[in-house]
Amino acid sequence: RIEAGSYDSGYAVQDIDGLIIEGVDPKNPPRFEGGKEAWHFSRCDRLQLRHLFVRGQQANGINIDDGGDRAHPTTKVLLSHIVVQDIGPKGNFDAIKCSGIDELVIENCQIKGWGGQAIDFVGCHRSIIRSCKIEGKEGYSCTSGIQLKGGCSEILVEECTLIDAGPRPLNLGGSTGLDYFRPAGALYEAKQLTVRKNRISGGECAAAFVGVDGCVFTENTIQQPSKWIFRVLQETVEPGFAPCRQVVIE
Repeated sequence: RIEAGSYDSGYAVQDIDGLIIEGVDPKNPPRFEGGKEAWHFSRCDRLQLRHLFVRGQQANGINIDDGGDRAHPTTKVLLSHIVVQDIGPKGNFDAIKCSGIDELVIENCQIKGWGGQAIDFVGCHRSIIRSCKIEGKEGYSCTSGIQLKGGCSEILVEECTLIDAGPRPLNLGGSTGLDYFRPAGALYEAKQLTVRKNRISGGECAAAFVGVDGCVFTENTIQQPSKWIFRVLQETVEPGFAPCRQVVIE
């Protein structure tokens, strides 16, 4: 448990099971500012992060992964009431980056200003993004608010607010190098996605369906995209990859 105050960044944690890191005072969370990354967790099952403030990193804000062991995903991770701001500002740098995580929940988080994706999932499964506010910021090269790619499956995105969150506020699927897919050999960027009861304001489009094999987009509110309402794309064209298909908008 961490008291309120200003702290350095650059913490790396590996192979710790059941770790909980939380701010003592939810109304005045500890602030981790500057540096390359605030926190990087590898192979930390049952990790919980609560009531933390992260700002001003040059690379990613919070990075959680499986340590590159694609056959053994990290499991049961929770991020709750995390604030991430001013990441990058230019380049493919994410506020919250997650690779190879199963049963991941990100809820009640606020993100403003990032270079790449606000929340980037690569090969994550059976996971939820819920009740988050994601807002772009002038001077930051954000490309999307939430991106689900690299073999993601069974992901629910619900009751989030995305405001000016880049050209693709919701990038449902994507374009991933073959060496990064989880599971290895997956023939879809994403499948079995549910996106419901969100509000998407601004951006070039509300949602891009990119190499996704099954997605239900339902009960969402779309406000003033600048160019398209939806995009349907196939950016990974390796042999055997499923075409973008089985998308329901209702």
